[in-house]
Amino acid sequence: MNLFLSRKLSTQLSSKNEVKAFDMSLKKTEEESLKDSILETLLSYEVHVGLSKKDVHQNMVKYIKGYRNNLAIYDINILLQIYRIMFYSLSLSASEGPILFITKNKFLNYKIQQLARKYDHYYMTGKWINGFLTNFNEMKTNIMNVYGTKLKRRKRVLFNTLGISSMGTLPSMIILIGLQGNRVMLREANQMRIPVIGFSSARENGKNLWQCVPSNLNSEKSLYFYYFLLKMAIEKGYDLKKSNLMKENESVKKD
Repeated sequence: MNLFLSRKLSTQLSSKNEVKAFDMSLKKTEEESLKDSILETLLSYEVHVGLSKKDVHQNMVKYIKGYRNNLAIYDINILLQIYRIMFYSLSLSASEGPILFITKNKFLNYKIQQLARKYDHYYMTGKWINGFLTNFNEMKTNIMNVYGTKLKRRKRVLFNTLGISSMGTLPSMIILIGLQGNRVMLREANQMRIPVIGFSSARENGKNLWQCVPSNLNSEKSLYFYYFLLKMAIEKGYDLKKSNLMKENESVKKD
């Protein structure tokens, strides 16, 4: 009888192990299939496409897997890891304080403005104002006198600073789309210890960024993908902020 039970138990354990192995194999296959699907989606948005070999900055070489027809191709697996880090960091920062978006990209300008306004963040789509971060308290009260009193200049300043006119505190994070012309801003952000996530083309030096996002800034497909990624992270941050406020209110009620 004991021998019979022993054999039965052994058969059951064997069956369970086989089922477990099958489940693990199935899960692994599903994960691989999902990853392949994600990678295929990224490729369809042309995010992997860089610039010609001669235009690649030496500090961007580490993100490049190889070259095709003399065109740099970013390592899609590295990009995927960077997108995950960016999404988590941005959503967390957005739940804790204001985000400042900086871009001169014509395709994204309006979309970024709408996104920032909807979720109470800030944006700058014109020329950077030197000292805006390092002399923030003075700048925010004297923004219209930065470039003098000439009406034409004042109109330009008003247009460029519309997205930061109500900014009461320094941003918890800066999202920079395109590094060109923003060297002073990066220096100020580093001095004030404000993390900067920068979408950088292959010709730009992303060394001084808190997080460099190797980007294809020449394709509307990839630009739309970056906007979609930013939008999802900001929405996640908004939900986190609401959730934290609800927990705080419940805690106050209990006390």
